[in-house]
This record gives sequence, C-alpha cells and structure tokens, in this order.
Amino acid sequence: MMDSVSTAASPPGDAPPVMPEDAPPSPPAEGAAGGVVSDPAAAAAVAVAAAAPAPMPVLDATTIAVPETCQLTDNMGMKYTAYRVEVRPSRPPAQQNGEDASAPPHATTAVLRRYRDFAWLHAALSKERPGAVVPPVPEKNAVARFDSGFVEDRRSHLEQFVRRAYVHPELHDARCLDAFLRADDATFAVAKNAKPGAVPAATNNDVVCRVMADDGHGPAPPASGLANGAVVVGSVPPQPSGSPNSPVHMPPVAITPTASSAGSGAVRGIKNRFKKLFSETKTQLAGKELVHSPDDHLFDEIQAYADALEKQMKAASARATSLVKKNKDSGADYAELGTVLATLGQAEGEGSSCGAVLKTVGETVSASLAPVASLWAQAELVKLDEPLHDHVKYVAALKYALDQRSNRRLTYTTALNKLGEKRGALAKFNGHFGADMKRYDAELSLQRAEAAAEVARVDFEGCSQRLLRETDRFRVQRANEMRATIVEYVRIQAEYTAKMSQVWSGLVPQVEAIPPADPGALAAPVYATNQNAGSVPPIPAVPVAPVLHQQYNMAPPAPVVNGGPAPAVPGQAPAPVVAGAVGQNGVAGENVGGMMYRSTADVTM
Repeated sequence: MMDSVSTAASPPGDAPPVMPEDAPPSPPAEGAAGGVVSDPAAAAAVAVAAAAPAPMPVLDATTIAVPETCQLTDNMGMKYTAYRVEVRPSRPPAQQNGEDASAPPHATTAVLRRYRDFAWLHAALSKERPGAVVPPVPEKNAVARFDSGFVEDRRSHLEQFVRRAYVHPELHDARCLDAFLRADDATFAVAKNAKPGAVPAATNNDVVCRVMADDGHGPAPPASGLANGAVVVGSVPPQPSGSPNSPVHMPPVAITPTASSAGSGAVRGIKNRFKKLFSETKTQLAGKELVHSPDDHLFDEIQAYADALEKQMKAASARATSLVKKNKDSGADYAELGTVLATLGQAEGEGSSCGAVLKTVGETVSASLAPVASLWAQAELVKLDEPLHDHVKYVAALKYALDQRSNRRLTYTTALNKLGEKRGALAKFNGHFGADMKRYDAELSLQRAEAAAEVARVDFEGCSQRLLRETDRFRVQRANEMRATIVEYVRIQAEYTAKMSQVWSGLVPQVEAIPPADPGALAAPVYATNQNAGSVPPIPAVPVAPVLHQQYNMAPPAPVVNGGPAPAVPGQAPAPVVAGAVGQNGVAGENVGGMMYRSTADVTM
C-alpha cells in the first residue's frame, strides 16, 4: 500500500453524489460484447470510465427562486415560516442540447421548505462533497423569526444560498440538492433521515473497492452487478501450492445484508462510527505520524492564507459595522437637530430674521438631510457591511474544507495502521501447519482492512483534489467579489456625498435671501419705553434686634479709634474697671459693668 497520495488537479465535478442505502443496484460492468466483465482489472477500468464526470451544463441561477413565504402550523400546533422554492425553466431543454427548439420546456416545480431544511442542505452538501467550499446559509434567529422585515431579509438570503449552490461547479449535481429542489414531502423526509450507506462520498457511483495498492495484491473487483448493499472485500491472488507461506486462496467475497439483519443496521452503524472514532482518537493519542502526500506544502500554504485572510476580513467587517451604525445614528441626529432648530425659530417670533433662518434650516435638515443620511446608512449596510460579513463566512467555509481534509487524512492514517496490524496478525500463521482456518480468518480480515484502507485513500485523495480546485476558484471569485464590493462602496460614497452637498448648496441661497434685522429699529424701542424701565426696587428695611448689652443693662463697648480706645463721651461715666481681677478658673480679665470678660489675649486664643 502506498503511503503517498497523488492530488493532481482534475476537472471540476468529478466527485459523484452519495449513494443512499436504498438506491437501486447498478448494472454489471459490460464489455465490448455486452457481457459481464469477469476480469477484475477490466471491470475496474470499465467502472472508472463509466464514472467519468460529464461536462457541467450551463446553469442559470435565476431559474431558482424563493419568491414568497407563508405561515404554517406543524402537527404539534407550533407555528413556523415556510419558504416556497421554485425551479423555473430558463429555456427548453432541446435548445440546450442543440435539438429541436420547438420542444416544450420543463414545467415549473415548487416545494415548501422550512429554515431547518435549508440548514440540512448546507450540512448535507458538506458531507456529500467533502473539500468543497459550500456557500454560507443565514444564521438562525429564534427571537424575531416572525417579524416581517426579518422574514423578508432571510428569504432573500436563502434564495441567494440556493442559487449559489445550484451553479456551484462541485455541488450542482449533488443528490441532496436535487432532493431539496424537487422531492415531495415524503421523499424529502426519507432523504433527510437516510443514514450513510456502505458507499462513501468519495467513491465513484457503485465502485466500492477500486484498484488495490501496488503491494502485490491484485485489483479488487467493483461492486457492479452485486446485490444492493453488497460489499466486495477483495481476493488474494493464488500462490504456488505447497509453499509454507502461501495463504489459503479465496474467491471474491460479497457480503450482502439479509432481511434478518436489516433491522440492526442502524445499531451497527452507530457501533461502527464509535469504533472509527475510537481508532482515530487512539492514533492521535499515540502520536503517530500522519500519512504524507506530495501536495502537503500546498495545503499548508492554503491554511496560512485562510488564517491571515480571516483575521483581516473580520477586522474589516467590524469597522464596516461600526461605520454603518455611526451613519445610521447620524440620520437620527439630523432629524432631531432639524426639529430643535425649527422649534427655536418659532420661539424667535414671526418677524424675526434669525427665526426665519432657523426655521428654514431646521425644516430642510429634517425633510432632506435626515432621509438622505438614513438611505446612505442603508446602502452601506447592503453594499458594504453584508458583503464583508459574507466574505468572512466564505473564509470560514474554506477553513472547514481544510478541516475535512485533515479528518480524512487522519482516517486514512488510521486505516493504514490497522492494515499493518492485520498483516502482522496474518504473518503469525505463516509457516504453521494445521492453522488453515485461523489463517483463512486472518486473510479475510486483512482483505477487509485493505478494502477499508483503499476507500479511505480514495476519500482522502478526492477531498484533496476537490479542495485544490476550490481554492483556485475561491481566490479568483473572492477577489473579484471583493473588488466589486469596494467599487460599489466608493460609488455609494460619491453618490450620497453629492446628494448631501446638493441639499446644503441649495440651502445657502435660501438663508442668504433672508435679510438681517434693521439696526435702525433700535430707535423705536419696544421694551425700554421710559427712563425707569429696567429699574430695581430698593431693598426693604429689616428691623434690628436689641443689642446684648442693652438686654443685660451693660454699658456698650468702647469704640476703637486709631488702634486705641475712643475718647469718653461727655456726660457719660466710664465703666468701672477692677485691675487684677481674676475670673473663673483663675483667668485674669476685666470686670466691665459687673460682668467678667477675658482679656483680649485670652479671647483670641
């Protein structure tokens, strides 16, 4: 088994759709004579040739439409929004094939789908075509899901999602997409609930086991002509009999599920998924080196490119969101400013020149500038903010495709490790006589491991090739769309800046035509009609309370004149002073009018 995977580029659309469990069996591989090809190598070549992708038809995205919505109620009595999905004929099929143009066109088909059905389609496309950059689907919102504006916005974005998937070179022929667009409710429910079958996504049509690796084993026959659900586990080429190391030769074994085991298929599927998860986790924890491919350096470059682009796109989207919010707020501010200015102008009076200017400016700002600013913000939201947010989602889709390849690389590595274990187990029985049955079981287990490893290799290789094609397309398409976004943003700025400038320019002659107030009007005063106008009444007199010394029959303190006591008033006896008198607590003071006062030094302390 080769440990390297060739990831040479191949034309788009080479990945077939997933084969469901209940798909009808493919016809046997036929040779030139029409019979069944018995040679495994020839059968594999015929099967691979039959699985070659057909050229992608010219698809028109406008043939897919989500024109309307309706409110319905489910079996539990819960309301939900249903979206009508239509597939319209663009032109008669005969015109596409160059046949008779008079052939009637296909009839328009219509189905009703819920939002969860669109989300299922997004996940199913990623599973059916691993490595494809699946277009993003709008986010879930359970708060405003019945609001008319929200429903209309979601309808337009869901229509964009389906149209993108319909013209996608890797997704246009996916079976899940066809079931979503055209299946009735019962068939669509079966498609959504179908479990993954034995045929993985990367295999071509009914080929379960392709050409084995160049390790001495012959090619495994394809599954064409086997019963539904049969899996070819391969064959071991015969070796010379009698050799001690020769294995027991077995014919190709087809394991077909019986009716008795059909009921336990779901349980086996869960057990197999758990076993696969356990094996891959064991490989990771063991720190075993993953399988290498010649193009690993390309995927490292893609990973670095996606990481850097995601960081830059998120920063640009955040700035755009902030700018849109600022401009939306400016529209509301313009409206409020206009109202305030108009109200202020009315307060100035009818004949006021300033009031006329304020009213004119306020009415113009409210009636013209505020709507223009709101439309400007809305245009930036639709033409800048949402496209940048869409770019961020596309980068996330590219990184998810890279993760899908990493997961398949781990699966292939785990399959190779398990294959080595089976080969080691078989080697223990070589040279031991009497262990034919054990060697037979070991060879059967080895062949199953080889088939599983081959399936994992094909899946890994197909995912890698598809991812390389998608990255090339992503770089060109995203670059063109980013260029268109920026060009449209510049055009919006020029358009609405011109509209704002036109409003302001038209306002200038209007306000300049309003004459200012006449300075001669001051000769005829309106308010100052006499000399007493504006005079202030005198302060009213306030009755004075009696002085303390009069209340206690004390002599008033001597006034101070030029830093010393004032001269005695004629006819008034001076207050008696007792020198050296000691007051309460031993403090020296003066006895004035029979009352003890502290000295000035004591009072100021």
